[in-house]
Amino acid sequence: MLYNLVRGPQSPRESSPCKNDAVCVSEYLLNSYHCDCRPGFCGTHCEQGENRTHNAIKYCNPKAKSGYYVIDPDGEGGVKPIQVYCDMTEKEGLGVTVVSHDSENKTLVDVFDGYGSYSRDVTYYDTSLLLLASLTTSSAHFEQFIEYVCYHSALLFNGDMRGWWVSRNEENMTYWGAADSVPFKFACGLSNNTCADASYGCNFDKNDWEWRNDSGLFTEKSKLPVTQLRFGDTGVIKD
Repeated sequence: MLYNLVRGPQSPRESSPCKNDAVCVSEYLLNSYHCDCRPGFCGTHCEQGENRTHNAIKYCNPKAKSGYYVIDPDGEGGVKPIQVYCDMTEKEGLGVTVVSHDSENKTLVDVFDGYGSYSRDVTYYDTSLLLLASLTTSSAHFEQFIEYVCYHSALLFNGDMRGWWVSRNEENMTYWGAADSVPFKFACGLSNNTCADASYGCNFDKNDWEWRNDSGLFTEKSKLPVTQLRFGDTGVIKD
């Protein structure tokens, strides 16, 4: 006697649609299934989560409150996770991972006249540059604030630079806050030039005997975070 054996489609359990060690629960009456996620994971197939960034935490737990969380930007098997402060309310409810460093307070730079002769390494607390690079890559948006206040001291001077910042790739960068990829500019020197002297790309390049200020956000992810600051033209006691 000859039998024809016909195998039906795989059940959800056999096809393993659930990710991250979630349990696949069959719903036979509905001819469907759902995934029972492990803590910290969510999504139809538990594909979201693992606390890689604050956004993953926020996505899986929309009611998550601001506070300290352990995140793992490069995932399992990479560098060890870090504890950071997550502000879950600042950017229209999206949340912000806050990483602190040792250069957040104003620092007096004086008697450094040579171009770039003053050097300050930026040290980030409780993390490494490698992990910060992973955090930058995995984040939808990354930004870093810079402010420079000076008195009779030039900085960019339309290319004759007295100072610069150094990227994570050890590049000397020619643009400053809010002027990503536009060389020799701060925010005031963009299309609608509002600098103290419109012939320059920043306020302090007027180089007069008044206190001048420029500030803005770096947002070019492939260059951040800032690893070093270099300044010059501060050789006079009043600079």
